[in-house]
Amino acid sequence: MELRRPCRATLKRQNCEEEVRRGSTRFTAGGVLLDHEADRPVVLEDIEVWFHHVRSYAGGADMLFPSGAAQTTPVWRLYRNTRPQGETKEVFVNNCLFFAADGAEGKYALENVRAWARMVNSEHLPGAQYAFRRSDAWILGFKSENADRLFEAVDQTRLEVLGGSFLNWEAKKGPAILSQDSRVSVLCYLWSKLPETILREETDGKVETLSATQFQRIGSDKGAVIALT
Repeated sequence: MELRRPCRATLKRQNCEEEVRRGSTRFTAGGVLLDHEADRPVVLEDIEVWFHHVRSYAGGADMLFPSGAAQTTPVWRLYRNTRPQGETKEVFVNNCLFFAADGAEGKYALENVRAWARMVNSEHLPGAQYAFRRSDAWILGFKSENADRLFEAVDQTRLEVLGGSFLNWEAKKGPAILSQDSRVSVLCYLWSKLPETILREETDGKVETLSATQFQRIGSDKGAVIALT
């Protein structure tokens, strides 16, 4: 199915293996594009939304392009698993914005999913740009900007990231990567102003951190290659 206008959809049918959605939603102030209920894989491809930081221009009742979802959430989310207590959902994401986006309170992390994501973009979010709980996630390329938290993996999540760019033009405290009783492997490039703390790892009550000063700065943009396993 192709989407050519802002909308909200719920995937409920069980009789085929995957659903492909393409489209563009613009000036969405909140809500979720796709609720995943059916126990079958879903494919999300080439879905664009205007960035979170234009939200104030479209937050009223007379929005130019209102979403069908309730406008009560502080961030727009591409996808959510509506039955995390059920079977693990499988989702494939290619060239999309705001997959696994989280808010400042940390309550929107994708839960109980197995996700493969390629070339995804989340930025300017008050919480983690990509957040997972009780999930397995593989990210092959991302681009993000201007946030304290880049990745968050909690409650036995396994997260592997191969390639990406994270730019901050303002000072941030971090941690850019938070792992809580989870396994995280990340290879990416952070540049301009690195968060003070790159990694915070909490395992069985034990806390370890890596600060930005522990990474070699390179190039005119004073970036650093982050390689964590």
